[in-house]
Amino acid sequence: MNHTTATTRVLLVPELFDMVIQDMDQSTLTKAARVNKHWSGAALACLWESQVDLKPLFNLLATKGYELKDNKLVRESTLPLRSTLLTPSLHSTPYSTHVFKGLPTEQSWRRFFEYSRRIKSLRIDDTEERDTFLLDTFARLRPFHIGENGNLFPSLRSLRWTGATETSLLHRSVLFMHPGIRKFHVTLPSSYVHTLPGDALRQYVDHVIGRMPNIAHLAVIMKGYAAVVEPSVLQLIKGYTKTLETLEVPKYWTSSALIEILSSLPRFRNLQIRTSEKSVGVYDPARRFKPSLLPNVASWPSLEKLHLSAPYGEVTDFLRRNTLPPSVVELFIYTPRQE
Repeated sequence: MNHTTATTRVLLVPELFDMVIQDMDQSTLTKAARVNKHWSGAALACLWESQVDLKPLFNLLATKGYELKDNKLVRESTLPLRSTLLTPSLHSTPYSTHVFKGLPTEQSWRRFFEYSRRIKSLRIDDTEERDTFLLDTFARLRPFHIGENGNLFPSLRSLRWTGATETSLLHRSVLFMHPGIRKFHVTLPSSYVHTLPGDALRQYVDHVIGRMPNIAHLAVIMKGYAAVVEPSVLQLIKGYTKTLETLEVPKYWTSSALIEILSSLPRFRNLQIRTSEKSVGVYDPARRFKPSLLPNVASWPSLEKLHLSAPYGEVTDFLRRNTLPPSVVELFIYTPRQE
């Protein structure tokens, strides 16, 4: 190798090489992963760092392919294993309600861990029926002697979970939780729009706090009224009084009780409103916005951004009675449409 060219000298510096790798698209990263062991490790780390689909990992376990749950249709995996490993999103194929055909071997599980340990950000939508069967199979078969303390995703720092039901929250998402996670984004089941949550949601919150005790950035999303799930949301926030820095909720979820709790958290910096169509909060005129902050107590010790969603008159009255700290650099007020 000619070490005199500028390109070669750059690639010999690990920090510069990593910067170059991170700028590549997936197709180029796939080719880079085939150059040599040094290039492969860096390229695969980028390819697998953020995953929005678990199918590539499940492909590692289903080396014999998949079959429908009712066993009426069998479909063999048609992609070369090497190609599947190198390009997870380019070659991940939807399998509808397919499940593993044959039990994964010890070698398959070790290969699974080899790649799952590279994942730092994971997004799972449990409302997809085709994923539900695979998740249940994974939960039933996963070995506890492989991984770090039984955890197959030791590098995971950000988890986004969309739950289909209370049961799916309680029995599936806990498979991916561990103390290393710092960002947690949970979309609660849409069924709560019409019915009150049961005991399973409170149990789930206990699992979240117990298994992920170091959450700094939390997002709780659901269409509908805040009052329906507020007790569980407040329970979750109280579990992170020492670590929580950022909270994201839908519009009209910034209730009096929520503001009272957040104002006392020592590290809390940002309260933000999610305004997307998938998380439409509903304004309830019966719930007045009148937080009562503790007198003679320094509220919002670290606050930087504050987004409030309530009638303008109630918000301005709150701001007159409670002075915000000079650290605040951003204030948004979302008012009901009739105003």
